[in-house]
Amino acid sequence: MPEIKNFSLSEFACHCGCTENHTKLELLEGLQIVRNNFNEKITIVSGYRCLGHNRSVGSEDTSSHIKGLAADILVYDTGYAFKILKSIFDTGIFTRIGFGEYKGKLHLHVDRDTDKVQDRLWGY
Repeated sequence: MPEIKNFSLSEFACHCGCTENHTKLELLEGLQIVRNNFNEKITIVSGYRCLGHNRSVGSEDTSSHIKGLAADILVYDTGYAFKILKSIFDTGIFTRIGFGEYKGKLHLHVDRDTDKVQDRLWGY
């Protein structure tokens, strides 16, 4: 089990103001392994979401964010995207990976939700 040294739980708290945070340790461990391999800063845009916040951003009630098993990472540019995706694929830890744009910024979704293995790679 890796030491979680590059992330704090507060980065993963719900952004609606409720401050709920049920982020699972397995998500943090996976992200730390990626961070160790990637060796660059990883900015978490969204982690845990309460049901109300998840609905307000248009996500499904079955979202991995509600389970504390998902995070969205800010993607700075295409070079960064390539390097972090390579690191994520090399670790083989994450169940699903999604890539898309939200509010004018590129994001990368990763999760460890074993209930959703049929949708391994997707875009939004």
